[in-house]
Amino acid sequence: MIAWWRRLFRERALERELDAELRDHVERHAADLVRSGVSPGDARRQSLMAMGGLEQAKEDCRQARGTMLVEQTGRDIAFALRQLRRQPTFWATVILTLVLGVATSTSMFAIVNGVLLRPLPFVESDRLVSIANVGYRGVYLELRQHSKTMDLGGFSPAAAMSLTHGGEPVRLRVALADARLFDVLGVPPVLGRRFLPEDVRPGAAPVVVLSHGLWQRQFGGERTILDQPITLEGIPRTVIGVMPADFRLLSVDVWIPLIINAAETPSDTVDLWANSANMVGRLREGVRLEQADQELRVIVPPLRDRFPWSMPADFGRNATAIPLLEQIVGDVRPTLLLLLASVVAVLLILCVNVANLLLTRGLSRERELAIRSAVGATRTRLVRQLVIESLTVAVVSCVLGVAVSVALLHVTLALLPADVPRVADITIDGMVLAFAVGVSVVTGLLFGVLPALHAARSSARPALGAARSSSLHMPERRAARVLATAEFALAVMLVASAALLGRSLVNLLAVDPGFRAEQLVTANLAPPRQRYATPLPAPQLAPAYYQFVDALLERIGAAPGVRSVAAGFAAPFAGQQFGSVFAIEGRPDPATKAGDWAMADVRAPMTPAYHRVLGVTMLEGRPFSNIDRADTERVAIISRSLASAYWGTTSPIGQRIRFPGGRDAPWVRIVGVAADIKWNSLGEERNFAGDRAHGFLRTVYVPFAQNTFFNPNGVQLIVRTDADPEQLAANLRSIVRSLDRDTPVSDIRTGAAGIAESLARPRFTAFLVTVFAAMALLLGAIGVYGVLAYGVGRRTQEFAVRLALGANASDVLRGVLGEGARLTVVGLALGLAGALLATRALSRLLFGVAPTDPVTFAAVAAILLAVGLLASYLPARRAMRVNPVAALQAE
Repeated sequence: MIAWWRRLFRERALERELDAELRDHVERHAADLVRSGVSPGDARRQSLMAMGGLEQAKEDCRQARGTMLVEQTGRDIAFALRQLRRQPTFWATVILTLVLGVATSTSMFAIVNGVLLRPLPFVESDRLVSIANVGYRGVYLELRQHSKTMDLGGFSPAAAMSLTHGGEPVRLRVALADARLFDVLGVPPVLGRRFLPEDVRPGAAPVVVLSHGLWQRQFGGERTILDQPITLEGIPRTVIGVMPADFRLLSVDVWIPLIINAAETPSDTVDLWANSANMVGRLREGVRLEQADQELRVIVPPLRDRFPWSMPADFGRNATAIPLLEQIVGDVRPTLLLLLASVVAVLLILCVNVANLLLTRGLSRERELAIRSAVGATRTRLVRQLVIESLTVAVVSCVLGVAVSVALLHVTLALLPADVPRVADITIDGMVLAFAVGVSVVTGLLFGVLPALHAARSSARPALGAARSSSLHMPERRAARVLATAEFALAVMLVASAALLGRSLVNLLAVDPGFRAEQLVTANLAPPRQRYATPLPAPQLAPAYYQFVDALLERIGAAPGVRSVAAGFAAPFAGQQFGSVFAIEGRPDPATKAGDWAMADVRAPMTPAYHRVLGVTMLEGRPFSNIDRADTERVAIISRSLASAYWGTTSPIGQRIRFPGGRDAPWVRIVGVAADIKWNSLGEERNFAGDRAHGFLRTVYVPFAQNTFFNPNGVQLIVRTDADPEQLAANLRSIVRSLDRDTPVSDIRTGAAGIAESLARPRFTAFLVTVFAAMALLLGAIGVYGVLAYGVGRRTQEFAVRLALGANASDVLRGVLGEGARLTVVGLALGLAGALLATRALSRLLFGVAPTDPVTFAAVAAILLAVGLLASYLPARRAMRVNPVAALQAE
């Protein structure tokens, strides 16, 4: 090996030694011949003939070294670099085309890799599962005790809490965690300890575990925070641990213990089976996901009888275990895979264009390749040279493409919707670099093989001394047509997808949200619990809370530019809803398991001006007013969808409903029916249980004065204003601070901004796919134009002869245009057939349009046909303007 490397790096010295040694052999042999009486000239000729030729002998010696392949490869690479310098315009076009493909595909793969492919930062994360379609604390306790296939941990997202530490109060995202959760995930704290079983027992001392981000942001990363109290909602909680920086489950700021009271008192039973708990399981050694599913279907359905009220007959039958990564990623997977597929399609089209360019260049190099073949180059040698030339270009494109992809990724991340998970995991890592190299090598081979094979065939042709062919050889014409047709078909598929997504976005934008979003501003206020509510475990509103809200509305209503103001526990596109079951008077009582509970999302409470400020239409009955007080009959307003679901065409006005709470719970009389409101999405909504609900949500509204329970999520201000939202935000903070400096103001946004945020993902998807489709359409048109234009250039003399013999210019035009039309129609047919299959995968991303919508496909076909014919007409017009005399004289 040492000798091999020495031979490899001493090539010039070895060549000099070889030349000297062989010449010495020739001269010695010639001298022997001269001494035998042969003339000096004949002696040298006979000596060279005996050796077989000096250069041939050198080649044999080089082969014996074992470094010939490496040396030839190095010379091929050097030759390729010289080619780049000799034809900078041509190769710049090729490289820029490939850089565009490598950069776009690499940046998009980086996103897909970070969100979908990279393992979660947990020990053996492939064994972690999430329990879907069931999530009650009672179910969690039963599964934790009886499951034989997995170890379970539980958590539950909680209401945001205010951190008060002497300065401006800060709202924190909070989650409740069982003591087993961190063990199941296999993630120890970087500082301190995790929750222990005694931390999650009723009556335990209040403790908290911080996220790494909050530790750095609010406490400067000081280790002294350990065992120190922080005040959350007025309650001091001792910091016992800090989680690692890459622990981003739920993206929460603090974790507090999930305390589940399993005692057998009525209130504990309701708490156990009414409150939610998300479950994470770790499959035990040797257990498959299917086994965990089977166990869930055995354990969960019988728990239906443990609930203190009737549950649906199919309860628990859909309980399933899904990979935790899949649960975290959610429904963003189809969007990202669509974007990656679109980028790959554009990359293939770019490769096809480059292959056509190199095929064209290969035809212009026929004479050069024929000369090399005549002097001894084999077909294998020629193919290897051209492939290495292509790979050299691919490597250059890879280096530049990765550099461009870094900048492109930063731009794309800035455009990503806020609801895309695991954004912090998106980076250019080893996997992404390997993808970039792989794409570059594959594309290099892809666009280099076809021209190389053509070169191997053409090298055997008698090109030496021959004039340039007046027409394309049939195999080359066929290859060019196939490539152009393929890229046009891919363009059709992308344009069809973009058109469907565009129509879906237009349909979303046309949806009536049910309220007037213009000049509307919402903001969240979180009055501290210890000041405005009775103590835990059932905090109720104190009189000071009502006084605070009344004073706040009065002060804000008097602010400059404010037309009207209201408050409620939720606002469209700006708040959380909670759900509740309820009974309907005169129907079987579900509390006795004789009937089924009705369900609704509850928007409670709200001040009398709530619907008026939002601009929501009252369809029946009356709105809330100041007569709806705590000492008067309980009343409610329901949405049209709820009225239709449970009363049909009968008016619900005057009917009474009752929320759970036993026989002492008050009946609530329905006094109005309001128009439906879109609360979270203009398209598909989800109800409080997380189930998809197409159309509008079923909603119950109750008046502010008749609500008694404290909402830890705070109160939403709804302001109709003529003022600048930024100025209004400053006024809001100033007014709130003057009333209570410990009440944080957050999430100030306009109504239009809330709707726009809900449309961020479909807008982002439609925008990117449209950009890729436009690129594909342009490249497809260029491909058709390039094939026909080059064909016209090669057939100039043919057209000249035909025109000289009496053919009309229109005949030439029809011939070339017909060839282009055939390419376009075939590509269009293949593309539409592929689109009919591919767009079915878009069904989850579409709204108001079918994935095989005939109108969209007809419009796409018409546009693509027009583009293809235009691309064909330009070279056809050039062909019919050929001057026969000039063309034949040039020949």
